[in-house]
Amino acid sequence: MGRKKKEVSSKNDLVIKIQEKYGQIAATTYDKIFAVNSIPTGILALDKALGGGVPSGRMIELLGDPSSGKTTMALTIAANAQIKYPDKSVFYVDVEHALDLAWASKVGVNVTEGFIHSNPISGEEACNIVEMALESEQVSVIIVDSVAALMPAAEKAKEIGEANIGLQARLVAQAIRRLNSMMPLHKDSLVIFINQQRARIGGGPSSLTYGAMKKPTGGLALPFYMTTRMKVTKIESLFDADKNVTGQTVKVDVLKHKILSGPGHRVNFRINNKSGIDTTHELLDWGVNTGRIKKSGSWYEIVGSPEKFQGEDKIKTHIHGKLFNAWKEEMINDG
Repeated sequence: MGRKKKEVSSKNDLVIKIQEKYGQIAATTYDKIFAVNSIPTGILALDKALGGGVPSGRMIELLGDPSSGKTTMALTIAANAQIKYPDKSVFYVDVEHALDLAWASKVGVNVTEGFIHSNPISGEEACNIVEMALESEQVSVIIVDSVAALMPAAEKAKEIGEANIGLQARLVAQAIRRLNSMMPLHKDSLVIFINQQRARIGGGPSSLTYGAMKKPTGGLALPFYMTTRMKVTKIESLFDADKNVTGQTVKVDVLKHKILSGPGHRVNFRINNKSGIDTTHELLDWGVNTGRIKKSGSWYEIVGSPEKFQGEDKIKTHIHGKLFNAWKEEMINDG
């Protein structure tokens, strides 16, 4: 009995053979390490923790309670993507039909150029639109707002009150698997899923003892396939001297991050009701914590400068006008 002819004589021959049959991405060799492209979140401490921002060519999830800052974070990422990829568009799949274009503009999104707004009427339609946008190679960021609002067509066809157990979870699981197989072909596109939390069925003393009282919607496939998952939580509202609400303090917990630094990071930041994420306040806190600013009561003094500023607003105005870019670079590079 003769020996079977050897079909592959080297590593390169193996790679070529696989690529000829299944495509270029089916087998790849490397002569150096390539960093994953990232898009800044606009939150300096979070970008630093994530290794530069959220990764392109991947899927990520922002989850949390209503009005916690999830959409603002997603829109800020979109605004930064418009700067980084000016030839591509941001695609907003508005499943909740609740996008405020004025707010999107305030946080930095150019809604008149490089921005596409979609209003799907079913979960299947939303998922198919996401696939079409991804395959077009014309988008840098796709935002799905939100997973909780994805309504399967079968549910829509039923009467109100009829059981719909598992319909949404099956829809999301199938859509996520399909998208996951497409992502390696679209390295410059990021898909953001905004998700909400729901009370656990049968929650009570046992839930308090052994687990969280809330869980995200969409089933278990969504967190499994995400490269990065971040939980967004509102800590407190912010008020001016007249007791008017001016913003809120937000906490972000990195639950999962498969790039560089890994999960476990926690970052606090502020959202201003007039302009979105307050990067200047983040620099103020960093300046105080690193000794660049001395604080005494309501007075602030920048070390090495004779000027003194009374009140947070005045020192922030000074930082924004004269120190913003230099300090931003220092904070990012600060070990």
